Amino acid sequence: GTAYTDPQGPTRVIFMITFAVRPADRGETRIIGIGGSYSLRWDMWGHTLNDLVEAEVSMAQPWATLRSLGVYKGKDADWGWTYLTQISMRMANSDTGYQDFDLESLIEKGGFGLPSVLTANGKTWEEYLVEHLILWKNLAIMANLIAVVAYLVGALVLGIIGNAVKSIFVKKYVPNNRFMYSIGSTALRLALVDGTIFLLAIWAMHNLSETHWAREIQAGRLHQPSFDIIELKKGTPTRLASLVTVNDKLISTNYDSKELAGVGKLLNYHPGNLVFDEGVRYASSLFPVLNYDDKMTVVSALVKEALLTNNRLLLQNHYGDWTSLNVADCERYTGRALSLQSNPLAASLENERASMAF
Repeated sequence: GTAYTDPQGPTRVIFMITFAVRPADRGETRIIGIGGSYSLRWDMWGHTLNDLVEAEVSMAQPWATLRSLGVYKGKDADWGWTYLTQISMRMANSDTGYQDFDLESLIEKGGFGLPSVLTANGKTWEEYLVEHLILWKNLAIMANLIAVVAYLVGALVLGIIGNAVKSIFVKKYVPNNRFMYSIGSTALRLALVDGTIFLLAIWAMHNLSETHWAREIQAGRLHQPSFDIIELKKGTPTRLASLVTVNDKLISTNYDSKELAGVGKLLNYHPGNLVFDEGVRYASSLFPVLNYDDKMTVVSALVKEALLTNNRLLLQNHYGDWTSLNVADCERYTGRALSLQSNPLAASLENERASMAF
């Protein structure tokens, strides 16, 4: 921003408001801006600008919470970025507030603030959340079984005691069929209560499964394109699209420009590119004097090390999506990179050839 020159104020506060285009219905591949912090309250997610016209209605509770969680919206409304969607995006990208040390800090402060019996452990955000869901599921099943057994046993014991009291003190004989009727009515009441809860759960799960993000999770395409990745060149195998992480080696010419201080230089500053290129430079000094078998050994070793350290090689296709290279493609690219790095003349000619494409 501009220089702060107010002599009466030692500090200043900058308030930034950002609007993002709403997610696509087909299965969103874009992510909202990362690297900052969001001050939007958790139950205000999922709305669009149109909702501000009648905010007192569209943002009232409980509809605001259901909208934020991606469970329900009005018939004529559009889905905005829901709370669960943006949380999953930020966790997947280790964004501000959702890095490993943030999880450690959360655990040290008591996690979700629940008793220890309801708290699970995990080293990553995904593991931490999944372990909690599994724990809560198992505890709910156990609690339900205990409640059912306790109810049946209690009804049986009370029935026996009641009949015994009537027989001893009232001197009234209770037929066995009447006793069995009492047991049957108890089981029927239990079936009606559990059956009602079960039907409500089925209805809720059905509605939940019809939400846009639930369908994308079931289809395995959350944050992924809705079409298969087919390269332009015939015979090239289908490649799966992936989200970019800080560790990936990115391969693309879409960011090259003469006006950006040279050809092919922009992506070289990506952290994953820096790591991969450093390994290529280190191994290229002896590459020209090696025989073919030794060269392939060096190439295979570099690719194996890159994959073990999550330094994936991602190629941007003609759709603009980042696709994962298989091992064979990784070795071909790495071998070519080593050859160019060890031969400055060939590298210069390649840069010249690439610059002629603009």
